[in-house]
Amino acid sequence: MVELEIKLLLEADEADRLRERLGRPSRAVEQTNRYFDDEARTLARHGWGLRVRVESESGAPDRPILTLKHAGESEGDFSRRPEFESNLGSPNLEPQTVLGLARELLPDPSVLPVVQVREIGRMRNRREFFAGDGFTLELDRVSWPDGSVSHELEVEVDSPTDVDQVRQRLRGLLEDAGVA
Repeated sequence: MVELEIKLLLEADEADRLRERLGRPSRAVEQTNRYFDDEARTLARHGWGLRVRVESESGAPDRPILTLKHAGESEGDFSRRPEFESNLGSPNLEPQTVLGLARELLPDPSVLPVVQVREIGRMRNRREFFAGDGFTLELDRVSWPDGSVSHELEVEVDSPTDVDQVRQRLRGLLEDAGVA
């Protein structure tokens, strides 16, 4: 799958204004994210990101997901990047097992460097989903291990042909919410 998205960092007050403007989310999930690489960050230096995410949603069983992403390319404010995902039976896998499963997702596993990975980072976030016309808005409140909190807006586009329309709608929405 190819992911087509915009990511914007927001100040807390901007996130609050945007949330107020958007109204009630269609759904919300709690996410725990674990990131993997070796000490030299070999995967990252080759453009890869490896993550295990556990999504928790009220009334539903936890859902562990393995994600492997490549840096891809930028198209103005949008990024287009290959993304490979698989549901996992357990989130508590050994790092090398995570890498092996990620390798199995690739059409050509040789493009992923052979390294001894370990967990290099962890964070939690609450993600609220808002449906748009041709896109999905995801508003995140991220809690970092040092106690700090950040806010991010992710806009995922349903079709590459919608990029210009989505860009215009997003600008209007952000202006209406008072987010520069």
